[in-house]
Amino acid sequence: MAKESMLPDFRAFLRNRNLVHEKYIPYFAHWVSRFLYFCNNNTQSDRARLILEFMDLLKKDKNISDWQLRQAQQACYRPYT
Repeated sequence: MAKESMLPDFRAFLRNRNLVHEKYIPYFAHWVSRFLYFCNNNTQSDRARLILEFMDLLKKDKNISDWQLRQAQQACYRPYT
């Protein structure tokens, strides 16, 4: 899937409400997409618990750098209004 087509409605939501600087929108879409995939494979219903488990999974992934982990945390924990 091309990065531009990943979660187009979510990207538009972020853009239209100026929630994230334009250059960060692809990164937010990437991490949210990975989180949604994780959620689809997990029966846990508590959102806070799912986020913690997702972040723990990312911490164990040797292919993810510290800066990528921080980026994922920002995408997962950013409050939307």
